[in-house]
Amino acid sequence: MQQLARLNRRRAGGRWVVAAIVVVLGLLASSARAREALASPWPAPKGATYDQTLPAALEALRGRPASATTPTLVVESVEAGALRLRNASGETFTAATAEELARGLTILLGAAAARTPASLAFYLTEETAFARPALLDALPAASRLHAVLGRTLYRLARSGSGPRRRLTVEVRPGLHVALGERADFAEISWQLDRPLPRRRLRLLSVVAAEPRLTSS
Repeated sequence: MQQLARLNRRRAGGRWVVAAIVVVLGLLASSARAREALASPWPAPKGATYDQTLPAALEALRGRPASATTPTLVVESVEAGALRLRNASGETFTAATAEELARGLTILLGAAAARTPASLAFYLTEETAFARPALLDALPAASRLHAVLGRTLYRLARSGSGPRRRLTVEVRPGLHVALGERADFAEISWQLDRPLPRRRLRLLSVVAAEPRLTSS
């Protein structure tokens, strides 16, 4: 009888171990699904590529105040080195050459397309800004560029063209960061958004007629 009781206890213990393993595996799978959901707020259609920031760019375009008068389009890079333009009404035009781009601006913006390039604005998707910056040379040189990076709309500044092309992101008023690797920009954004405890602050000030920096 004692041996039978010990055997039953072993079996019960084994069942508890198996149950615990199943629970742990279930929690791990749920955690992985949660991370995947956070990383991909807008899932790609099956069998198609999809720029995840496109909905945010369209939302920013449609959410502009009624007083905004700058003609603005969303720009999305597509296959074969083309650009797809979208207006606030949802109309699209895909352009692969400078001539097609000019025609697309006329179709989507109407008479506003005849304005000077400095009065036009474009909202770029994240994939366009990071992965295919060379395509931006096709946009009017004096136009205003913005990019939706993550879920935030940033203003861009550009200089040069071709191999000397340089894009910077205005992450804060007066603070520009070169638009390079996506991971580097994500790290910079995280550091800037991270709260800084007051106890870790050190203030340096320059005192008139003093040759050195003083700390307080």
